[in-house]
Amino acid sequence: TVNYEIDISQIIDQLNVNIKTPDAKLLIGHNGENLRSLEGLVNSILAKDSQENKEFISIDIENYKRDKQEKLMILANQSADRVVQTSRSMRLHPMNSFERRVIHVTLQDRDDVYTESEGEGNNRYIVIFPKD
Repeated sequence: TVNYEIDISQIIDQLNVNIKTPDAKLLIGHNGENLRSLEGLVNSILAKDSQENKEFISIDIENYKRDKQEKLMILANQSADRVVQTSRSMRLHPMNSFERRVIHVTLQDRDDVYTESEGEGNNRYIVIFPKD
């Protein structure tokens, strides 16, 4: 038998689900691709099921997304500090929409830098600019 443990919490219109399983690597997939697909599928099914329910379900497995978010927040702040020190913009590596959003949100309240997304598709990335 396979044991799964599911933690559920709710924030406003978002239901957060964290699954603990020995099959985590398979469910997460390469760079979280399977996890994003699973989350998209679940939310598509719910959207079709209910016209009035606008709730979003965020699925995480073994806290993969939470840990990724924490690392991205550190990257964002370290990169922004470097931009301020050098007074030169910095281009980050290509990221998916979740990752880019974490960077933008992390830096949005700083008054010494601003961010812009550039590129197309899988090559979309963020540039951090110093504010003059």
